[in-house]
Amino acid sequence: MKKVLLLASCFILLFFLLNTTTGCKKDDTKPGPDNLLDTISAVKGKLFINEIFSKSNATPAVNDWVELYNSSDSTLMINDVYTITDSLNFSNKFLITKSYYIAPKSFFMIECDGLNACSDEIHSSFKLTSTGEQFGIYFGTELVDSISFPDMSIGDISFGRNSDGGSGWTTFTTPTKGSSNN
Repeated sequence: MKKVLLLASCFILLFFLLNTTTGCKKDDTKPGPDNLLDTISAVKGKLFINEIFSKSNATPAVNDWVELYNSSDSTLMINDVYTITDSLNFSNKFLITKSYYIAPKSFFMIECDGLNACSDEIHSSFKLTSTGEQFGIYFGTELVDSISFPDMSIGDISFGRNSDGGSGWTTFTTPTKGSSNN
C-alpha cells in the first residue's frame, strides 16, 4: 500500500511540475487594449523620429539607423499598418510585418541596412544616403512624422532632436542610439 501511495504521490508531483510554469513573468510589453495606442489619432504627435545615423567610419561599419521615440504615457504598438520610407513620394517603401511595442517615454530602433526583415528588430529594405535625404513613418496613408536630414557624409555623427520628441534639431558628434538626446 505504501508503494502505491508513494507512486501516486510521484505522479501527482510530476503532473504538477509539468503543468506549472516557474521562473517566467508576465510579458508587460504586450499591453491590454486600455493602455495601447494603436490608431492614427492616438499616435499623431506622440510617435517621433528622434535621431538618424547614416554613415559609419568604424571598422566593421555600424549600420545606418533611425531611432523612434514614444512621448506618450501609454504603450504604442507599431505593426502591419505602418510603413517607413526614405522618399516621401513613395510612402509604402517598407511595410512593417510584425508587431512591436514601444513602452511609454521609450525608444525603438530601426536598422536601415537593406536586409529587408522584421524579426526581433526591424531591418529596412533600404539604406540611408549619407549626403542627406528624407525619412518618414506612415500609419496607413497618414504621415506620422518625417524629416529631411542634412549631409552626414563626414561620418560618425547623427542628426537628432535637441530634446526627445522636441521641435528643434541638431547634429550630435556623439550619437545617442537608443537613449535620450536630452
